[in-house]
Amino acid sequence: MPKKRIVIIISIAFAVFILAAAALYVFKNINETPPIVVEQSLEASPRRDSSPSVPTRLLSATFIGVDDIHWGRGSAEIVSTQGGRS
Repeated sequence: MPKKRIVIIISIAFAVFILAAAALYVFKNINETPPIVVEQSLEASPRRDSSPSVPTRLLSATFIGVDDIHWGRGSAEIVSTQGGRS
């Protein structure tokens, strides 16, 4: 085999190895599990007594998330504002 062909084969094998290692890293480390929801409340429809200019809470949740590297906690809310935008 000529030297140029050997270099090409080794280069292709190295590229395949790097791509496989990157794919394994992504599937193992990047696809993390979502945070654990501790408490969740849902309001089916906006309250009628609220003014249209005051945001109305539609959904709220408190969560924690823990893995080998990350730790966090917090809360999130989805609100309906004037004009029906959430």
